[in-house]
Amino acid sequence: MRDPSCLLFLHIPKTAGTSFRLGVAKALGAGHCQFDYGRASPDTTALVREHVYGDPDFLRFQSELERTGCRLLGGHFDHRKYGPLFRSDRVVSFCRDPRQQLMSHYAHSVRINGFGGTLDEFLAGADGGGRQARAFGSAPLEVFGFVGVTERYRESLRVMRDAFGLEIDAMVHNANPEQNGSPGYVVPAQAADAYAAAVAKDMGVYGHANRLLDQRLVALDAGYSYVHGMIQGANHSVVRGFAFVGAGDPVVVEVEVNGKLVGSCRATGDRPGLRAVGAPRHGYVGFDFHKRNLLGTGDRVVVKVAATGQVLGQHVLKEPQEKASS
Repeated sequence: MRDPSCLLFLHIPKTAGTSFRLGVAKALGAGHCQFDYGRASPDTTALVREHVYGDPDFLRFQSELERTGCRLLGGHFDHRKYGPLFRSDRVVSFCRDPRQQLMSHYAHSVRINGFGGTLDEFLAGADGGGRQARAFGSAPLEVFGFVGVTERYRESLRVMRDAFGLEIDAMVHNANPEQNGSPGYVVPAQAADAYAAAVAKDMGVYGHANRLLDQRLVALDAGYSYVHGMIQGANHSVVRGFAFVGAGDPVVVEVEVNGKLVGSCRATGDRPGLRAVGAPRHGYVGFDFHKRNLLGTGDRVVVKVAATGQVLGQHVLKEPQEKASS
């Protein structure tokens, strides 16, 4: 069973994750937090060393997390490593402008980790372009509990407080004291193309995280519960997507076409792909709104949460007619 209580923190390097890690350890108590920063890291906790690196047994590890009352497992790993143990709405992380995150990570690797390679070599490695996107795999950000934004750290902590009851101080740790004055932040001309390509891989996820943060703040200010969801696809006769609020009652969504309400339905359909990444309700969170001649070319469909009016997504049908996502 995926743990519905413990949080899984995907600490993407140089995204204010150290500040968050120390803040959450203070808020929850260090004894209620486990960390995995690799076999050789002094920050990796004993329970992880024993059950993940010593005698690997992830199912036993999950039992130990529950037995010890762990409330957060975090570290430098992608969702795929521990995702099968956690419900997706218990997964949290932060994204940062990749133009800053990449160079900050490179400078940190040189300054702290003793990396002696060029920027080109760093960008070609595992920590180069796409590191932020890889953390989440192929799952949409909407399925995760919360993805904050480093540049909007205080706003992100405000959402964390509301969503998870975490009172975290806005501390700043592990920042480069030289910041933009450091040679590590200057992109050499010979690395410009590789740098631009690396940035492009993560720019989409960074923009997506900002849009979702905007939506969370609107919900928070308006006083209604935020619904995780999106449109997954649409064609002339169906609009498909998903919507959920934790593992509670199914969400009712309304469908509007060109500003006119055309119907509603419940998000109870099976979504095997979302079930695989730990979506609540065992993945039965999909909505499939069928109507003959629902959309024509150029029509705009908007899906909203019936109870609050929160917009889950919008889609304009283009030629050729697009097939709905499965």
